[in-house]
Amino acid sequence: MTGKSKKLLIAVGGPKGSGKTDIIKDAVKKLVNFKIISTGRLLQRLSILKYQKNFIDLPSEEKTVIRDYYTKEVLDNDSNLILDIHFGEFEDGGYPCVIPNKIVPTISHFVLITNSTETIQNRRFLDMKDRRLDFVSTHLNVIGEEMLFNQLVQNNQSESLRIVNTDIKRSTEQLVNFIQNSTRI
Repeated sequence: MTGKSKKLLIAVGGPKGSGKTDIIKDAVKKLVNFKIISTGRLLQRLSILKYQKNFIDLPSEEKTVIRDYYTKEVLDNDSNLILDIHFGEFEDGGYPCVIPNKIVPTISHFVLITNSTETIQNRRFLDMKDRRLDFVSTHLNVIGEEMLFNQLVQNNQSESLRIVNTDIKRSTEQLVNFIQNSTRI
């Protein structure tokens, strides 16, 4: 990046169905000089390019290769970025962090967008993309994202915000205000 300014990297995560993608898209329209990286879409695109397979269908060693490409893409990008991300994913009975280790220390802000299991379950039930999860899986996703968010913020001593998304417009304003106030844009 040219000049004196440092690139900002803001990780916005949360449970599936919490509304984070809608909030991020609306927020970026109001922010100056920010781009979105949709982690899921980028991992999928890189997976198709490299292996001609969906990311979710890859064995763990191939997922690691794709995450390395993802890491390079994020770290080499000179723009201020908002990562639309999940902090973790279910794996072997646990919920490990899936943000690549090389990216975590470069994140200046962590934002968790969440809601009650019931609200998320209702949103996902109405979701026409057929991304439904059973109640227990949804609840574990809510708990896992909250736990990893708290751990990442504590370990990295980063600025953070927790948004309970009861209204997209209000939640968008919370995100925009947080970014503007903490980065003095």
